[in-house]
Amino acid sequence: MGPLNTAHCLAFGDSFFEYKKKHPDHMARFVSFAGAFVSDVGAYSAQSIARAYLWWALPGGSLVVHGGGGIEPIASAMASHSRILICDIVLPEPNTI
Repeated sequence: MGPLNTAHCLAFGDSFFEYKKKHPDHMARFVSFAGAFVSDVGAYSAQSIARAYLWWALPGGSLVVHGGGGIEPIASAMASHSRILICDIVLPEPNTI
């Protein structure tokens, strides 16, 4: 797999940031979205999102799969409650999911 063989590139025909350059409205939303996750306060902070679910109610040793990668601060916040597996891969075979 090369650097452009990502799910985003395969879906949209461009690397993530090339696509954002061509679609400034998407870039503006992305910047706003990303900014929310670097904050430790507010409803959209990683800690707030992690606390919004009853992770503690899962049986001990439960594995939470964080599909698509992306928002690692949320996975980090959840890690205190669960084991975390972050997956961000492209499967080239059709009908594999």
